[in-house]
Amino acid sequence: MIVYQAKAVDIHYIFQDILKYAKSPYFFRLEDDAIFTYDIDIDPLIEILEQNQDICEITFRRKIHKAHSCGKKEIDEVSLECTDFYSLSIGLMNLELTKKIIDKCGWDNPLHEASVLTPVTKKLGYKKYLLGSKKWFWQALPVHYVHNEEYKKGAYKI
Repeated sequence: MIVYQAKAVDIHYIFQDILKYAKSPYFFRLEDDAIFTYDIDIDPLIEILEQNQDICEITFRRKIHKAHSCGKKEIDEVSLECTDFYSLSIGLMNLELTKKIIDKCGWDNPLHEASVLTPVTKKLGYKKYLLGSKKWFWQALPVHYVHNEEYKKGAYKI
């Protein structure tokens, strides 16, 4: 199922509408201005989420991440970078855990990454990963996606 909202949505309110319609155990968050720089097979990532019920998200790398590395990990031959930061980046999310996070944050509240989502996921003990790992975590490359700057209108759509 694809959930698309025609009106622009503030990034801090994106999950509330998605989760009203989601029926599968996992959902893939995507932005309409994303341009992927690599082919990514999400089936192995779904398997990782199925086998590790404490992982709330596996996000994809963009040019700049606010996340801090807390170590590299390999699960089922997939290289991951553990992070202490809950990101609203493009990626695969566990529906049940995301709902529990929002239950704790409040469904009508803005879901800021650093000040709201990250502390709640830490309190709940949920793990967060970036796909792939690299020697220098803050290095700009390799990235999985970039935003089409010509298309970007300053607001997000679901």
